[in-house]
Amino acid sequence: MPSNKRQLLHEIAVFSLPAIAEKMLMIVIGLMGTLFVGRLGTAELAAVSVSNSVLNTLMAFYFGIGLGATILIARAMDEKDGAEQVRQLTFQALTILFLFAVVLSALCFAGAGWVLDTLFGGLSAQTRTLAIRYLRMCLPVSCALALDIAVSSCLRGVKDSRLPFLFTALVNTLNIALCLLFIYGFKWGIDGAAWAYIISTLSGCVAKLAVIVSGRGRITLRRFYPLRAARVLQMLRLSVPALIEQVFVQFAFIGVQMVTAMIGDVTLAGYQVSNNILSLLYAVTGGLEMTTVTLTGNALGRGEPRLAKDYARTILLIGEAVTCACAVVLFIFAGPIVSLFTRDPAVIEKARSILRIMCFTVPLTSCFQCITGTLKTSGMLMFVVTVYMIGPWLLRIPVAYLTVRYLHMDIYGLIVGFFCDYTFRAGALLIAFLSGKWLKHRLK
Repeated sequence: MPSNKRQLLHEIAVFSLPAIAEKMLMIVIGLMGTLFVGRLGTAELAAVSVSNSVLNTLMAFYFGIGLGATILIARAMDEKDGAEQVRQLTFQALTILFLFAVVLSALCFAGAGWVLDTLFGGLSAQTRTLAIRYLRMCLPVSCALALDIAVSSCLRGVKDSRLPFLFTALVNTLNIALCLLFIYGFKWGIDGAAWAYIISTLSGCVAKLAVIVSGRGRITLRRFYPLRAARVLQMLRLSVPALIEQVFVQFAFIGVQMVTAMIGDVTLAGYQVSNNILSLLYAVTGGLEMTTVTLTGNALGRGEPRLAKDYARTILLIGEAVTCACAVVLFIFAGPIVSLFTRDPAVIEKARSILRIMCFTVPLTSCFQCITGTLKTSGMLMFVVTVYMIGPWLLRIPVAYLTVRYLHMDIYGLIVGFFCDYTFRAGALLIAFLSGKWLKHRLK
């Protein structure tokens, strides 16, 4: 337990830096992978992009379920029989996530064409054929990905964010190396990209399972545990709301894509460039959110609400300070930064203006993401789900549609929608946070 402010900051830094680095690495590697496939042709790039959207949605669902394990383990680890509870919860998380992945990936495999047509209607025949093949190649290892995420979620619950980061770095480096070998060396096209994904995902899963079975990590799992109905239901009560939240968030992105389809190519390209740049900044708040879930949850589990409050407030202030400083840098150097992503003068000009406007949303996104972690780990998930449903679906998308379609505000109408959504979410969650009710909330 931290005895002073310096020790508190040290503990936050030790956990958050690997978590932030892991999220940034995943984004950067994803951009590089898209660059490799993009050189194969437009149809190949479109096929891999839409397929990855489906795979990323499944991954987001797995993270939602894994959050329940993180919260329960963070609360249980310092109890009298904490080590045994952690092992039981880890086995349950592995079992639940694996079964969920088997069902979900089987459904997506069988209905791959329907899924792509529903989410991305209007694909050309060539793109659709390539996308179905790529998606069906990758879906079987979705179960391995679920196990990978389960192990990482449990490790974060015992305050280990370093090991998940190291494995993510190794797996993604392997993926890039295999992409280069299979796509350009063996000339396998997008099949090469699929095989790179399959091999790297399986390698990461096997390596993480080996760590917890061998006892080299903070969790040792060397035998099977019976599934206890009470524990399973408790994990599901935490996981299902987090899963529903991810459904709202992921499909909100698709709703935004439908609105952006009404915008011209240059403006749309400028928006995509600025969004890619800001995604690196969102990785910071995402890492801090996970830090809040673990450290605040652990303090609440030990019955130390004052320490939990100190963790939550300190992480929120750090998030605001760091992201606002980065936003100032992005605002000042928007032109040169945008030029790294495109050489088209028209796109550069549009992206620069969009990026500078979106910099003003950074304090809002940092605020609601950091507070989200606090409210989740306290058990107020249904409140978070409600806020995340209202913001994107009742504010962002309707406002964006009306301003773009009828007021002809172009991309700036979309930005107005973002401001409405982010302001509501930040305000609602901040009020709940400041009320202090989350300190008295109990997990059911």
